[in-house]
Amino acid sequence: MARKTYINTESGIAMVIALVMLLALTVIGISSLLNSTLDIQMSGNERRSEESLALADAGVERVVHDLLYDFKRDDALSWVNNDTMTTVSLADGTTEVGYSLGTPTGNFDCTPQPDCIGDQFGDPYAVANIAGSNIGNAVDPYTGTEPAETLGEGRYRVLVLRDPGEPDEIYVRSYAETSTGARKVVQVHMKVKTIDVWRNAVFGGRGSASATITGNINVAGSVHVLGTGAVNLYTISGTAGVYNGYKDMGQTGPYSYSELKSKVLYDIDGVGGYDNLDSYVDSGGHRVYSLDSEFRVKNVQVNLASGSATIGEDYDSLQYDSDLYWKGRMDGIYANRAITGSSNYYSDNKESDGSVPVYDLGDKIQMPSFEDEYVSPDGTLYTTYKNYIETKSYTLPNTVCNLIHSTTGSGIWGDANSDGVCTDADVAMSGTGCLKWTNGTSGSSTKADPDKIQIAGRVKFDSSCSNSEFTVGEGGGNIEYSGKGLLYGSKSLHMLGSLVTTSSGNYIKDNLIGLLSTGNIRISAAGDPNATIMAGMFSAGLISTENPGAIIGTMVSNEFCMGGTKIDASSGDRVCKTGGQASDIFYVPKMSEEISKLGMIRGNQIFAFSSYEWEEVF
Repeated sequence: MARKTYINTESGIAMVIALVMLLALTVIGISSLLNSTLDIQMSGNERRSEESLALADAGVERVVHDLLYDFKRDDALSWVNNDTMTTVSLADGTTEVGYSLGTPTGNFDCTPQPDCIGDQFGDPYAVANIAGSNIGNAVDPYTGTEPAETLGEGRYRVLVLRDPGEPDEIYVRSYAETSTGARKVVQVHMKVKTIDVWRNAVFGGRGSASATITGNINVAGSVHVLGTGAVNLYTISGTAGVYNGYKDMGQTGPYSYSELKSKVLYDIDGVGGYDNLDSYVDSGGHRVYSLDSEFRVKNVQVNLASGSATIGEDYDSLQYDSDLYWKGRMDGIYANRAITGSSNYYSDNKESDGSVPVYDLGDKIQMPSFEDEYVSPDGTLYTTYKNYIETKSYTLPNTVCNLIHSTTGSGIWGDANSDGVCTDADVAMSGTGCLKWTNGTSGSSTKADPDKIQIAGRVKFDSSCSNSEFTVGEGGGNIEYSGKGLLYGSKSLHMLGSLVTTSSGNYIKDNLIGLLSTGNIRISAAGDPNATIMAGMFSAGLISTENPGAIIGTMVSNEFCMGGTKIDASSGDRVCKTGGQASDIFYVPKMSEEISKLGMIRGNQIFAFSSYEWEEVF
């Protein structure tokens, strides 16, 4: 019988396995290739998206550049072209002397989005339209140079609309398209601010060796302190604070809150509200007012000591009285050094970790000096401000070295047209100023029967007076003033009692005194311990207050002594002392515009945009 033989072999199986593995590797390779291609496509899309977004942002930056440049040439935050310069030739071959951004006639409600976007890409590269006029100027507003073009291939078009309810706010919408066809649209809601020394409650230059400002004082309005190269200290202690509204105004002093409010806040257009204040409507439908308060410190260490000391308050709005809601947080805090002590500081730009931006103005804002060049209100250039104020001020006779009820008889000086009153007509005739002093009829000046000042233009005390400082007012007295002008002393000024505006007209708009000294300005406790001073004050030396009363206006000085001064035994100089009580300070809007018209020293001013909201529309 034949035997069958079976042979065990795996050679066929190995081939099958090899074919399966080859197939699997092929699938993996194709999948990897597809994934790589997809990754490349996604990466390219992301890159193109980033390029178009950067281009849209560049359009916004271009508009900001050009607006700032135009404001600088106009020397004013004006949406109307005030440019008096000769025509400027631009890099693209066009000419420009400024532009106007008129009253809003439309809005950005353009839906559906493709229709809104599709209409915006028909113009040449890098054209930005404002109210139908091209902006073609990319000159840096501070250096005067034209930056290099770094936008690459692409184009943008920018539309700008003024906010109908807020005259200093704009919406900027930038449409961008790269050479590959990628498109982005961004919209930014921005506010423009003018920054100078007079738009603050307190502006400090060098500070002092030991402390810039210290103590239990309330400041309503912006604070801006430069400090020196050394680390100056700003200590806010006890119940002191810096606020965005009129907290506790009129709590001390002879004048009530309602009296002060009637002088300080007013309706310009006659339709209600307080038009000299910025405002907005909150989510609850309340009209919320703001002093646009910012807190800026450069070479200064800020210390929030124990207690309830604060910078801003942690709420959106708070009702202070029957018709006024005030913003709680500061508009911004900028400090080169971290704030020490408590964490009671609140602003729109404070991060969740407690940090705030560093001081943002570099060296663009400086303490004004009597030796600075000065352009007068009529446009005349003077080699120094001192030359201007000395030649354009009426000098009181050296028999009037003080303005005091008990020693100064009623009189008028600088009455150029001899009509018995001081008005702008006297200033127009003489080019200087006029002052009228009227004693109260009682034995001493009081709120009911105050001494009175009428002022126009610029008036100075005679430097030949033998007294070491010029005194205005007397202990416990009251002075009411009308008119607008500067009272200048080439020595120190000493304020006693209250200096407030008359009941006729509004403070700043109708009545305003600027106190100006090459030395110091003292508001002394030897006078009324509840004195109220309504003035803008500039001192090349120091300003000291030792009353628990109120300063309603602006104080600009190299140094502040919040609590009074003393005579140093070794040097004989007047220096800050500790332990005294200081005055609260309340900033009033429009101070800068109005006091500059009087010929007050100003220093440089700059314009800056801050962004409220940034939105990627498409």
